[in-house]
Amino acid sequence: MIMPGYALDRWVAGASRLWFFLDYDGTLADFTPLPGRSELEPELVGLIKDLASMPRFRVTVISGRELNSVQELLPVAGIFLAGVYGIELQTPEGDRIDRGDFFKIRPVLEKIKPHWERIIGDRPEIFLEDKGWALALHVPNVVPAESQRLLAQARLAAGDSLPENMFRWFESPNFLELAPIQANKGESVNLLLKDFPFEGAQVLYIGDDDKDQEAFDVVHGFGGINIQVSHPENQFIFPGADYLLNSPHEVRKWLKILL
Repeated sequence: MIMPGYALDRWVAGASRLWFFLDYDGTLADFTPLPGRSELEPELVGLIKDLASMPRFRVTVISGRELNSVQELLPVAGIFLAGVYGIELQTPEGDRIDRGDFFKIRPVLEKIKPHWERIIGDRPEIFLEDKGWALALHVPNVVPAESQRLLAQARLAAGDSLPENMFRWFESPNFLELAPIQANKGESVNLLLKDFPFEGAQVLYIGDDDKDQEAFDVVHGFGGINIQVSHPENQFIFPGADYLLNSPHEVRKWLKILL
């Protein structure tokens, strides 16, 4: 059931401590025409710094981007950063935690990448994003039938190269990603909450897509609340969403009011 605004505000006000888990693209920032290529936004950096400076708050930004990209976009001390859905983590002290074996995963991706590059050819509207731990194909501005054909070819090209129980697929009509099975926001949130306790804290997760939904049940298991960013083009409400905001602009506005 979706909470009314006053109930969310009352829940937040009653929390002695809050641990924020924040998605980046589509949640804190608008989507960009070329995924993975964004510019640092001083206003957003300042907002995250303000949140991190509050003793009663702890901040984690958990993204599908690779960790290096998140570090560049949010050069903020004292927060957790999570890349590729949390398979690579950085603690507030700057320590790095890898939740998979990169030296087993990367050679498989290196075999697949040339096949995907051949499928794409010289088509500039198609973007192959190499995240180190994962490969993602973005095919915007392509007719639906052509998109489906290209993505099906890419998946078929990878099929015989995949070791059992090592990878998972993320798919949508214009997107295909091959990532390690540990690339799971729910498992990543669970690990952080258990291994880095923040005594007495309530958990608040804000995200906009099905990868964030994987964390919703985990957050509820810790007595927390989930806010879904429901964009105008996607009015589907995920199970586990407790409250809705309509855009990254609304997310930032709400966080500023909270501060």
